[in-house]
This record gives sequence, C-alpha cells and structure tokens, in this order.
Amino acid sequence: ARALELVQRCRGEQAVPILNELAKWLRLKAQVCQDRPWYAQYESFVCSIFVPLGQELGWEPVEGEALEVVLKRSLAQGMLLSFNHPPALAKAQALFASGERIPGDLHGSVLASVIRNGGKEEFASVKQMFHETTLSESKARCLAALASTKHTGLLASALEWAFSAEIKAQDTPSFVARISAHPQGLDASWAWIRANWARVQERYGEGSTRAGGFYKFVAGRLKTEEGLKDAEEFLSAKSTPATQRAAAQTLEMIRLNISQMERDCPQIEEWLQSPEWIQFEKKRKAEDLDT
Repeated sequence: ARALELVQRCRGEQAVPILNELAKWLRLKAQVCQDRPWYAQYESFVCSIFVPLGQELGWEPVEGEALEVVLKRSLAQGMLLSFNHPPALAKAQALFASGERIPGDLHGSVLASVIRNGGKEEFASVKQMFHETTLSESKARCLAALASTKHTGLLASALEWAFSAEIKAQDTPSFVARISAHPQGLDASWAWIRANWARVQERYGEGSTRAGGFYKFVAGRLKTEEGLKDAEEFLSAKSTPATQRAAAQTLEMIRLNISQMERDCPQIEEWLQSPEWIQFEKKRKAEDLDT
C-alpha cells in the first residue's frame, strides 16, 4: 500500500527513466492481480498516473520534436491503452476503423487495444495485415496484437495457427507466451498445451529444451494451488532428462506466483478501497470531464 501511495505521487512525472520504471512496476503488479474482481479499479489507478502526460502530448507527433518527447508519448498512450482508459480506447478504435495512418510509435498499442476489445472482424483484419506485410517488425507487431484477444473461439484459433506452417517456428514461442500473459489466454493456452503436447514435441523435438521452454511461459504463469497441482501432474508425466530443469524452474515460478499473490493482492485491494484513493479518484474523474 505504501508503494502505491508513492507511485500516486508520480502523477505527471516527466523523466523518461522514472516513467519506464513506473510502467514496468505497474505492469508486474498487474500480472499479479489481473484476475481479481477489483482489477478495473487497479486499471483506473494506473491510468491516473499517465493521464496528465497523455493529455499534454496527445497522439500526433510534431515535426522536429525531441526523441524524449516521442518516447514519453509512446509510453503514456501505450499505458492508457493497455489499462483501458476509455478516451484512449475510443481514439484507437476510431483510428483503426477510419483506415487513417496510425502514428508509428503507437501502432502496436493501437492494434493490441482494438483486438483486446474487439471480435472476429478486428481479428481477421489484423491477421490480414500480418499476411500482407513483408516487414518482420510489422509481422511481430501483428502477432503481439492478435495474442491480446479475449475471445474464446479466437484464442483456440490463434493457438492452432501458432503451430501451423504459416508461423515460423522461432516466432511461435513468443506468440504463445503473449497469449498466456492474460487470464483468458492463459486458460486457453494451458489447456491447449496439455491436450496437444505431441504437436509441441513434433515441432521442436521430443524432449528438447525448446519444447521445455513452453513449460515456463505457459504453466509458469499459473498462480493457484490447483494450477500448481495440475502442473506437477503434467510435468511429472511429460518431462524428459532434457526438460527436467525447466520443469523444476516452472514449478518454482508457480510457487512464487502464489506467494506474490498472497502478499500483494490484499495490500493492493486495501489501497484501492482507502478513503484517500477514493477521494482522489472522484476528483480526477471530475477534472477529466472538464478537459
């Protein structure tokens, strides 16, 4: 709770190194609590830190502006989109729907926001972008965005696609890892990996360390005792001498996740229910309406 109070005082911060550290810390805590019923309040808290900077810098780059300004705009608007700030979401959706040029430094954040809050039509559009572009950077941006979908059917489709010939073998791990980074994606990817482990081995070699890597960035994100038990049973049955180390590290990651949730979630929830935060949030929302 004390840490969140200190973070709140950084509202409107301008120094890029501090902003980067704030964003990193807030994203880490989001991983801990994003499946909690009060997570929307945490999103509002994160947005409160970056709204002043986002409003100051806007979306459009200015000719001749310093690199520092570009970095701050990308970070601020990216955080507002990632944590579902309504005006930022509306702007992203409008830009995407209009077909107008999306500022380059915000392109990935806009696509991810549209996919995360959209459905089959948006997913198909970004998938088409992936196929049409010849730039590896653009393809990576499209994959990162597509991994953000929360739609159950699209997640199943994305996981099947990840192991198809259309996706390079070296790109599949990062794509699946990004899918596993949010609760709906983790549920889908963990179920898929358990049901299709033979396909993972077929692509990366039975018992290979590359196959074992999927333990970490899928099962390694689990954070419940039930998840730990499921992982122990699966890894006990599927591990080979080459993947035993990855299996042990994965189980330790899950135990750490559980410990971190037990430690951090009550404190975050307490802060979000404190009179200080509630009063501040009411004042902030009133100010946002006036701007």
